[in-house]
Amino acid sequence: MNEKVKKVIVIEDTDLNKSQYYPSIESDDYYLASWGGLFARRLKEKYSDFNIEVWKAEPEFDKLYSRIADNVECRVFPYKNRLFCCLTQEMVKELRRLKKNYNLIIYRSTLFDFKFIFIISILFPKAKIVISHHGGVIPKSLSIKNIFKRILLRVSLTRVHTATYIRQEIKEWICKYPLHPKVVFLPVGADFTIFYPEDRYKCREELGLSQNKIYAVYVGKMFKLKGVDIILEIYNKYKDKDFEILLVGATENDELLPEVKASGCRYWPYIDWNLLRKIYSAANFYIHPAFNPNFGGLDVSLIECLACGTPVLSPNLKEYDFDTKDIGICVDSLSEFEDRFKEMLNRYDEFTNCREIAQQYLDGKGIIIDKLYNIFMGIKYK
Repeated sequence: MNEKVKKVIVIEDTDLNKSQYYPSIESDDYYLASWGGLFARRLKEKYSDFNIEVWKAEPEFDKLYSRIADNVECRVFPYKNRLFCCLTQEMVKELRRLKKNYNLIIYRSTLFDFKFIFIISILFPKAKIVISHHGGVIPKSLSIKNIFKRILLRVSLTRVHTATYIRQEIKEWICKYPLHPKVVFLPVGADFTIFYPEDRYKCREELGLSQNKIYAVYVGKMFKLKGVDIILEIYNKYKDKDFEILLVGATENDELLPEVKASGCRYWPYIDWNLLRKIYSAANFYIHPAFNPNFGGLDVSLIECLACGTPVLSPNLKEYDFDTKDIGICVDSLSEFEDRFKEMLNRYDEFTNCREIAQQYLDGKGIIIDKLYNIFMGIKYK
């Protein structure tokens, strides 16, 4: 009897509060608008024969809809009869049909969904589960609810084959428990074909920036969680020293947008990749004082900026699994941030190989997708 073929099923949450920038139903991007969808797209682009599907449930659909989006088989289920969150009864029915012919690998782009892990492992004990950390923190308070949640998370991990992480804290938390899953560092990475260095002088000219100032760039929400309050403090202190901040990604609902406007910083809302690449290339360094203990991510924008040849000033550099001394300055604590900032003002031109080094470890279509492919292909069935 021939061994069953592996099939990876990516099951993702829907976004019930879609922004104005969310892709339309007519676009392939709508069906792949998730971290798992992005990984699936990149896997199929590099490994065309890879057997992977992306599933989600959407309230806009009243019956099962199948579509090939960027060569990825996608299924959209009606948003009803949900067992919880992203998993519906119809999905379970379809998984039962598929398990007859395939060795199933179920992928979720969060490791905090213990309910999903328990249900899948009970209903499909022979399926292998792979989960990824793309943000969020371990609940740390001593409330009864959070103590119970930590226990459930711990037990659920014993049913997982591989967990990928983006922060050392998550790796350490997983590995301290017996029977923990295999762990792999796996950020999303950047698309190095989209983000690459452009001539700084020309970019500044196009953007109306001074050729003589030192510019730092930040891309993301204008939240204290991301350290934007610290960025504004630094800017107000050094703005008279031929220094300026470029802020990208502001929306009208952002917590600190009034302060951003009052500061006089140049800021942009959501922009396309072509303009973003020019801003990264025009800047001297990326600034990211993410010291908030509730920040559990690893911003892709840092990697995009490195792809454009621009170094990084951030505590997030310590999360990478390689030596980062040649791509920027890592900051260990808020108390030393200003000193490291002043150091960067004097040293930014020393970091001349940011793109080359980052591409070795953080290329979203290269090494990153190879690591994920090897995770899936390395799974064995008895």
